[in-house]
Amino acid sequence: MAISSVQRRALQMPLPDDAPFAEDASGAPPPVEVFYPGKPCPNQRGLAGDVFELFPPTFRQHLLGHPYPADSAAFSRRETQLEADLAHAQRTPEQRGVLEELEANGISLVDAWHGSHVIFAQDGGALYGRWSHLAGATKRSSSHYPGVHHSQFELPFGNAALLFGLTPRGDTWCQMERHRLRLKGSTLHRLIGTQKHDLDYQRYRLSGQNVGPMGLSPHTEHSDPIFAPWEHAQGARDPR
Repeated sequence: MAISSVQRRALQMPLPDDAPFAEDASGAPPPVEVFYPGKPCPNQRGLAGDVFELFPPTFRQHLLGHPYPADSAAFSRRETQLEADLAHAQRTPEQRGVLEELEANGISLVDAWHGSHVIFAQDGGALYGRWSHLAGATKRSSSHYPGVHHSQFELPFGNAALLFGLTPRGDTWCQMERHRLRLKGSTLHRLIGTQKHDLDYQRYRLSGQNVGPMGLSPHTEHSDPIFAPWEHAQGARDPR
């Protein structure tokens, strides 16, 4: 089962070496505080902070997207809703294969389609190696893991995309994004894609949450990412 870093700390489980949580000078881990799904972490407030909470929920949802489920019951309802909404979506064989691999590694529909940042702990770049060779995968840059010099890729899912790359430790990370950059096509299509992607970035800045195709997620690269234990390795390729 995939587990977030906050849940891992609560269970006193060790974090991967590249986890984005620092220890203090004494070597002690950060204080444990359990956050239920959807509750903002202290360092994850958007630019608007508490002011944005003054607006009606319907306005916030219209501006930003469907909120992340606030408890386990809401999570189950959202899973059921997404399953119904996505049941008849047209997928290419490679898109279906990627979604099946996410599911096989414990990634829920909510976390996949709300854009949670997922790290496949100790996969050694296996998924990266496979996905980067898919016909639809396109190289692109992003602000994620700037110290890692391996290429990042996006795999289109309609207007959305799965962005993926490698962590400093060499494991695969990914997150769904509401709008892809559209690096190919006419100048107009590329411009529209860039503008929509930039608008999603402003939504991220405002909310402090990732902006996925079907809603928001508090699980970002820098705040409570999802760690998925790698149990389905089939031989990682050298990403270089």
